Amino acid sequence: MGSIVQTDSEVTIAGYALNYDDLNDFLLTLQSSPLLDAEKTVIKTASAA
Repeated sequence: MGSIVQTDSEVTIAGYALNYDDLNDFLLTLQSSPLLDAEKTVIKTASAA
């Protein structure tokens, strides 16, 4: 993880994944958290290095 920024209504996590599968697994883990709204937990941008 490179950084985490939190506002009143949003948490932004920036960083690097080795591949899209790892990124997807991370997203699914976040979506299964009882602390987050799964429908609002999304990937805004992603690109291959």
